[in-house]
Amino acid sequence: MRNNQNYSVIYMLLLCVIARMAVACSSSPSFKGNEGGDGEDEVWSYRIDPPSGVKAELYNSEYNVIITWEAVKNADRYVVMRSINESMGYEVLTTNEETTSFVDLLPRDGKNNYVVYAISDNEMSEPSAAASVIYEKEVSFTVNSASFKMVKVVGGTFEMGQTGWKEYPSYTNEKPVHQVTLFDFCIGATEVTQDLWEAVMGSNPSWFKGTNLPVESVSWNDCQEFIKKLNSLTGKNFRLPTEAEWEYSARARTNQYWEYSGADESFIDAVAWYRDNSNGETHVVATKKPNSLGLYDMSGNVAEWCQDWYGDYGSEAQMNPSGPFSGSIRVSRGGSWFQFASSCRVSYRGYAPPSYRGSSYGLRLALSSP
Repeated sequence: MRNNQNYSVIYMLLLCVIARMAVACSSSPSFKGNEGGDGEDEVWSYRIDPPSGVKAELYNSEYNVIITWEAVKNADRYVVMRSINESMGYEVLTTNEETTSFVDLLPRDGKNNYVVYAISDNEMSEPSAAASVIYEKEVSFTVNSASFKMVKVVGGTFEMGQTGWKEYPSYTNEKPVHQVTLFDFCIGATEVTQDLWEAVMGSNPSWFKGTNLPVESVSWNDCQEFIKKLNSLTGKNFRLPTEAEWEYSARARTNQYWEYSGADESFIDAVAWYRDNSNGETHVVATKKPNSLGLYDMSGNVAEWCQDWYGDYGSEAQMNPSGPFSGSIRVSRGGSWFQFASSCRVSYRGYAPPSYRGSSYGLRLALSSP
């Protein structure tokens, strides 16, 4: 009963907090509400001290924000709120934080502003001084005047494999569905363009020529040479995504089933260049709609090499899988301009020898930390 009363008080307090922050109209140190069953108005005051020493810092390879503050005497819980770019109202992140820290797992793009309130029974403090941190969802790089973007992907657990089907049945190599857990990583917002490939390699092997077309006619082995030179130029450790990272990104970090990356079978034309709409050629990257992570052309345009050797799935749960230790063929994902819609599904698994070069094969970069 005590806990239910506390939560009712917190709820009423928060209604007042949100109203006060939204309209910024009240300087009164107290307000009234009706709590309990005696029918009498009860005054909730702001006499408890607000938290001090509030800090907001990027951590965990700059994917999350940790907010810390000093303990307030007599406070038994805290409320953490956030606004974005000082132009939006505050939103509640947590209402019952009993420690003096909180992790914002999903900061928004831009300047994140945090305030903390202290609560003790029917008393609530004024808001703390705001602490701010700038979060960038995308990380930009430039190599010899060629620029490209990597998107931060927060790690998590998902069901990998064909988890359902609508228009097309699954292939046997898409099963069994199994649980996969991944750490944070970055993945290219687009497929590697011919502009970037030429800036690194000094040549362009593509059949279809165009600065912002995806590079193609590159083998898995060619991609390794490209990445080696790119890392030398940038001092980073770029690589191909693992097959698990690719599917997790294509699914936009969710277990919600989409036939394609960002669309069901009725809307493939909105997100993918494939056999029925490509006119027999590749297209400029990022001209179709992205998925909810901001990733373009995960379905269609060019099939994308992955780091893994190709092999059958197992049913056991896995942590950061990277495929078999050896093999003769490498995995590709996403389908291409040349293939039917069924090959552009998020669970479809392509493969080819690592020396294979074709005008439907390209790549997307990955990075373990920005």
